[in-house]
Amino acid sequence: MNFDTRTVIDLTKIDKSLHDDLLCIIDEEQLFSDNIGHLNTDQFIDSISPLIKDCLKKFIQRKLKDIDLQIVKGLINLSNVDYRFLVDELTK
Repeated sequence: MNFDTRTVIDLTKIDKSLHDDLLCIIDEEQLFSDNIGHLNTDQFIDSISPLIKDCLKKFIQRKLKDIDLQIVKGLINLSNVDYRFLVDELTK
């Protein structure tokens, strides 16, 4: 696991609303994928990654200052996050 993935996972543990928002995205996408037919894991992760990335980008821009972690803002590269691992951690 890389630094960016670990940092995002830690942020989800610190901020309950971020965790809940990401879980909501995952649940909605799972329901949608079940309705259109079975997607394999790779396809599911590929389809959900942009949605999660957008949610994380908004969180980083708006909320990090509120929880006194603004220094982390410049350290996280959302393109380097392993979204498969992140989804696995969130759905445990």
